Amino acid sequence: MTLEKMIGKQLPHDKGVSADKNDLLLDPNKMLPPPQVELHLVEVHVEGDELMQTYDAGKHQPDLQLPRPDEKNYMYFRGGTIRMGKLLMPDADMQVIDTDLTDPFDFFLDRYNEQLVAGYSRNTQVYGLVVFMRDFEDLGSPVKAGERLAPK
Repeated sequence: MTLEKMIGKQLPHDKGVSADKNDLLLDPNKMLPPPQVELHLVEVHVEGDELMQTYDAGKHQPDLQLPRPDEKNYMYFRGGTIRMGKLLMPDADMQVIDTDLTDPFDFFLDRYNEQLVAGYSRNTQVYGLVVFMRDFEDLGSPVKAGERLAPK
């Protein structure tokens, strides 16, 4: 008895799963949830007892070109849309940099505006944004020696 005869009628064809003799056919364009994407299978291999499949949409971003590549303690956002309060940045290009390089960057998403207000920002020549933020733990405390402040 073939796989198709055993389970073929029970498979949700509209969900991208079907059987042909002893083969199970998967259509990732129908299986994946929205948004709908066009993908091409580029690699298949077995890892342990799992079948690993790699898909490619054919959209490849160029290598990252950080506005300030020598900085430490930063987050960089590129592509997509960022909304921060009233700021809306489609095709995002924003590097968020810690003002204090002596410790790890302490970023708190729920209170990012307080960190923005305590820091400063600069636009780039290509309409990007470089933001210098204070550590969340440092808000309300005196500026540390060596901490970068907004230029006067």
